[in-house]
Amino acid sequence: MSQDEVLAIMKAKAAAEDEKKKRSWEIARTICFYNWIAMQGNKKVKKEQDLFKLSWDKDAKPEEKKKTSLNEIRAIKNKFNG
Repeated sequence: MSQDEVLAIMKAKAAAEDEKKKRSWEIARTICFYNWIAMQGNKKVKKEQDLFKLSWDKDAKPEEKKKTSLNEIRAIKNKFNG
């Protein structure tokens, strides 16, 4: 395996880890939002982003965020597992 291939795999792995962290924060915020709505109502908080902002909220609109396809995930996994 060449150095460029290793570098590409490492970048893909880092990007996948970042996406995983973002998803877990989004899930946490969604849970907080629905708990808030259940306890307080939706007078002050209209959407999940009103509870707390995350660093990537300003980066892209939801429809612009890139989703990793299942085939891309499998390809990355196969490269790491041999």
